[in-house]
Amino acid sequence: MFISVSRGWYCNRVNGGLVMRSVKVDLHRDQENLEVNGGLVMRSVKVDLHRDQENLEVNGGLVMRSVKVDLHRDQENLEVNGGLVMRSVKVDLHRDQENLEVNGGLVMRSVKVDLHRDQENLEVNGGLVMRSVKVDLHRDQENLEVNGGLVMRSVKVDLHRDQENLEVNGGLVMRSVKVDLHRDQENLEVNGGLVMRSVKVDLHRDQENLEVNGGLVMRSVKVDLHRDQENLEVNGGLVMRSVKVDLHRDQENLEVNGGLVMRSVKVDLHRDQENLEVNGGLVM
Repeated sequence: MFISVSRGWYCNRVNGGLVMRSVKVDLHRDQENLEVNGGLVMRSVKVDLHRDQENLEVNGGLVMRSVKVDLHRDQENLEVNGGLVMRSVKVDLHRDQENLEVNGGLVMRSVKVDLHRDQENLEVNGGLVMRSVKVDLHRDQENLEVNGGLVMRSVKVDLHRDQENLEVNGGLVMRSVKVDLHRDQENLEVNGGLVMRSVKVDLHRDQENLEVNGGLVMRSVKVDLHRDQENLEVNGGLVMRSVKVDLHRDQENLEVNGGLVMRSVKVDLHRDQENLEVNGGLVM
């Protein structure tokens, strides 16, 4: 463990025994390097950043049940109630930059998040495997919900500036996802059967209504927005195999490459740059 007060650097490494119980980190400016290598499961990790505060809680059960995110300025509160999986969490904030790696047990292998200006909230929810990944961008926000399996029950996100309310209620899979963005508003509903059946997108400025009603899985979804252009492709195999998103102003490239389900997610934002990699196990 080392601390540099001048820049606010803090590096914490915790190597757990059977279980990690509690890790608390308070960074003075924003910068934070957090490594937690757990035992059977991670039980509690709390991170408090002075400027763009972030609270991270990981509470283990058998599966992840609830994730709530509230951003004040760029504030982020992340709660992950997890199960048999989360082993390692690394966080590095540059200005507000954050690099998050979660290396799991049976499934969750790697999650990396890099925020350049405006922070993004990433929730990766584990049960036996990774079930859901959510991304919020501060200016022209974009919400990505990839909805998985037997576990994720409730996800709520509240952003103070471009407020967004996200509710995900799961059955066997996620049945309903609603997203409301303040500036370029977008309403996304995903109602699942065996997998995703219907996706509806409504943007306030360059409004677009997209309906994709699938069979067993989603096969193809393409979205092009005029101002903050976005190209979304979802090619399904057994579940979702590929998702690519390109935004013109706050550009973002999102790739989701699935194996049995989703294996890899990469996000690159031009202004509020973000690099997100999620390499899953059996599924996300």
